[in-house]
Amino acid sequence: MCRAAGRVLSQPRPFPGPGKQSSRSLCSAWHHGVPGGSGARGSTITSGESRAGLIAFFFQTVVRDVRIELVGTMQHSPDFPEYNSKAIEAWDRLAEWWDDKIGDGNEFQDYLIEPTTERMLALKAGEQVLDVACGAGRFARRMAGMGAVVTAIDQAERFLNRARDRTAENDDRITYLKLDATDRAAILSLGERRFDAAVCTMALMDMSSITPLISALPTLLKPHGRFVFSITHPVFNSWTARHVAEQYEQDGEIMVKSGITITDYAQPYSYRGFGIPGQPEPQYYFHRPISLLFNTCFRYGFVLDRMEEPVFPEELQSGANNPLAFSRMPFIPPVLVARMVLKSIY
Repeated sequence: MCRAAGRVLSQPRPFPGPGKQSSRSLCSAWHHGVPGGSGARGSTITSGESRAGLIAFFFQTVVRDVRIELVGTMQHSPDFPEYNSKAIEAWDRLAEWWDDKIGDGNEFQDYLIEPTTERMLALKAGEQVLDVACGAGRFARRMAGMGAVVTAIDQAERFLNRARDRTAENDDRITYLKLDATDRAAILSLGERRFDAAVCTMALMDMSSITPLISALPTLLKPHGRFVFSITHPVFNSWTARHVAEQYEQDGEIMVKSGITITDYAQPYSYRGFGIPGQPEPQYYFHRPISLLFNTCFRYGFVLDRMEEPVFPEELQSGANNPLAFSRMPFIPPVLVARMVLKSIY
């Protein structure tokens, strides 16, 4: 199912001229930044001139097997149950390839996702934590190293095998279980009021149905429990997001300004795309606007306690060569991290 800290944004793949950011996962963040390939829709470069000098806009959109299924605005469902088995099967096939590529982390994990998630979790030694869609267990091992007792679940058996193989330390504090997070009954079998916290790292956007998990968490969590999740930022990561770079002259210097254009955001939809260049097959993505995601949590008794939209530190921004990389966009966050807590604590 979902790879947790594994699904993270990789750096953009070069493209003749400027390159485009490849997500998953950019992990992520440009879910479809893979030039060429069978079934690719193609790429476009356009340019124009202005009084400020030469303006060059670079667009690259390469999506394989994109399948958009808009949900009517009156329905407001965050779930796509018809894709449950398809999404799970795709990730089981991709698991080992993914772990080989980014199982040891990347800049998105090191600078944006994991430090922010750790701050929001504020774990204490001995606390019981549920790690949903743990993937190859990178963040589960990190939490166990902080003294937490971790139950890490994923539907992809191949991810769990990698997770067990990689767990050389603190193995007495991590239990890996194969469990489908889109199956509410299976989630509830973990036990009532068992966990101090739950975490889902870079995976909700890859899960076809999120209501089963979110509706079960109030039963699994202790009265003062919290749920922390990170996702690719829904505003700036979707199949319609276009990374652009503008070149112009200012005071005798050639300047480049990077940004993102968005054409569809407000409605949920599903699509397939690549996360990492060279990925053997596309995976499923499930776009949900922030309001739909948060309102699903509110519906089951959570309140938003904290939210962060981290950006890359200055040293990475200045060092990026690709003008379409997120690290060249200091005012655009690639990810969103939120902490939900149960109303009972207020």
